[in-house]
Amino acid sequence: MKITNIRRLDAPPSARGFRALMTFNLAITTEIVLYDLQLVQAPDGAHLVYPSNTYNGSPTASFSPAVRGQIADLAIIEYRSHNDQHSNVRSAA
Repeated sequence: MKITNIRRLDAPPSARGFRALMTFNLAITTEIVLYDLQLVQAPDGAHLVYPSNTYNGSPTASFSPAVRGQIADLAIIEYRSHNDQHSNVRSAA
C-alpha cells in the first residue's frame, strides 16, 4: 500500500472535536487505487481513516479494523513527513 496525492486540510475541529487532517489516495496495488480517503484526529488523539462518500452520503469502501489501522499508520507517517517538508521550505525562504 502507498499513500499518494496528499492534500492537507486546515479546517477547524467539528463540534464534537474531530479534526480532518488530510485527504489522500491509497494505491493498494499498482492496479487498484482508492481516491479521497480522509485522515481524522479524534478528540482523544486517536487517528481514524474514512473512505470518501457517494453523492448521497453512502461510503465507497469498508475496511476491517486491522486494515483501517494499517492505513492510518501509513497516513500519519506521510502526514508528518509532508508537514516537515513544508515547514523546511517555509523556514528556508
